[in-house]
Amino acid sequence: MITLEYSILLSLFYLLSRGWGVLTFTLTRQEASNLTMIGICIYLCYSSMFLSQNFKDTQWVMKLVMGAMYAILGYKTIGFINTTILTLHTRI
Repeated sequence: MITLEYSILLSLFYLLSRGWGVLTFTLTRQEASNLTMIGICIYLCYSSMFLSQNFKDTQWVMKLVMGAMYAILGYKTIGFINTTILTLHTRI
């Protein structure tokens, strides 16, 4: 259940950072594909981590993959937030 919750929560953060609900109310095909891929990657990473709890090497690799995934997602989210803020400032 936690894998689904994290997938939905981080997908919502991605949508909010893109300005969804504030600047835009529709998704392009590319944005919908990106959102789907983010949700799938998060779900699969958490599922793999929970399944590999008895295998130390595999669990270490999954934690490394998840750390990289969070770093990339955080970097992209901060960039999208900055773009959204700049767009809001130009509209005001």
